[in-house]
Amino acid sequence: ARKGGGGLKTIDHRAPSARHATKSIASALFLRGKDADVADASPMSDARLYPDWSPDPLTVAWSPVRFNKYEMSATMLTNCQTACPPIGRMLARAYQMKDAGAYLHQYAEHGVGLGEFEEAFARVEDVLAAYRTL
Repeated sequence: ARKGGGGLKTIDHRAPSARHATKSIASALFLRGKDADVADASPMSDARLYPDWSPDPLTVAWSPVRFNKYEMSATMLTNCQTACPPIGRMLARAYQMKDAGAYLHQYAEHGVGLGEFEEAFARVEDVLAAYRTL
């Protein structure tokens, strides 16, 4: 979100279909430009955005140096649940391709068998499950 003459633009942290705030493991907020040192970052530290076990969920850094030609700017880097739907779709597609035998012969030529695929799929499923339970 960019700051412009009227103040900080609000960012909707909810997934398009979600009715509750998306949880983040941690976030970093970078403020640049005029008054970056006094900007109110408190909306980004709302406890509802982070799991209870996150020890230091929000880091805020600022610089008086302008970004590009904007008088003020804010950039948020967050490790959150919004990646879950596309990762789920990717995993489903990967299973479909494996079940159809797509490219398996090429992997087999290089020593990669079905066991390695199953292990990789299991790892992605574990990560996805962990993010969904935030």
